[in-house]
Amino acid sequence: MEQNLKKTLRTASNVNSLLLILFYAFVYGGAFVIQLILPQIIDETTTYYTALHELCVFLFQYVITVPVLLLIFRAVLGKKIGWKLKDSYRKPQASAGQLVRWCLIALGLIYATSFFSNIFFNIIQLMTGVELHAPSMVAEQNWLGYLTNFLAFAVLAPLFEEMLFRATLFRNAERFGGWFAVIMVGIFFGLWHGNYAQIIYAAMLGICTAFLTAKTRSVLPAMAVHFIMNLIGAIQSIAYSGIDITDPDYMNPSYWMEHIGNFAVIGLMVMVVMGLLLTGIILFIIELVKHRETFHLENTVPQVSGGKKALVYLTAPVTVICVIGLLAMTIWNAIGY
Repeated sequence: MEQNLKKTLRTASNVNSLLLILFYAFVYGGAFVIQLILPQIIDETTTYYTALHELCVFLFQYVITVPVLLLIFRAVLGKKIGWKLKDSYRKPQASAGQLVRWCLIALGLIYATSFFSNIFFNIIQLMTGVELHAPSMVAEQNWLGYLTNFLAFAVLAPLFEEMLFRATLFRNAERFGGWFAVIMVGIFFGLWHGNYAQIIYAAMLGICTAFLTAKTRSVLPAMAVHFIMNLIGAIQSIAYSGIDITDPDYMNPSYWMEHIGNFAVIGLMVMVVMGLLLTGIILFIIELVKHRETFHLENTVPQVSGGKKALVYLTAPVTVICVIGLLAMTIWNAIGY
């Protein structure tokens, strides 16, 4: 690989990783400030304190931090590579039928990956005897808790995470090849979540949404897939908030009848997920057999193998620090508390 290409690729990698490091630096700093200020405004023992605290953190994380990171990216590299955020919000270059089919395939692959991820980590726990801890996604059981979960998961996350990853980090990496960028940014999207329960299926989500962005030249289909998945998750988190599986009466029919609405919603969401999973996998197989050209992405640097590009990308100094930090955080979150 020629030195100029290697230098350019390493710079792109360092900039992408720097944004991820800054994201956590800003979020933790903001959360610390919120923790200091909020008790001065509202009593910590009030019913809505936890939900309000979460809402403030989510708003700072997405509405403030992500736009600041985009401004930093624009100042550091954006002008040099001709990056404009608005270019990612153009009309998708695909027919309505193609968009629906590709989005269903993406959802099917993501849910299938989530299913096997759960099995994999359950096996790990059985074999090692180590209990892994996943973050709670269950909403606080009050109207503000429900609003916070819905706003954070179904609205802010699809909008701002796609803005950062697919409209920015992916566009930066795509200069070196379509599938190379899809896989690299997908992997980092999984690592960026910082917990074992999401790391694998979030990586698949990142890969699928980056692929959609590459195929359609628009981030809008990626946002749609992200929104559908997170909306289902938000509805489930709200439904689960009214159920206590540690209750001694949990398995009694009377308990189920008392919470029939919650269980009905959960059951409906399970059926929706299974329907999307099966439909997506079937369409994926058909696409592989009949339309394999669908999966072709432009390789702008064909003279260098994907493996060599990945090696340079992953060994960039800032990226090495980023990967170590994200892995350490994931492991700590899994076993450290």
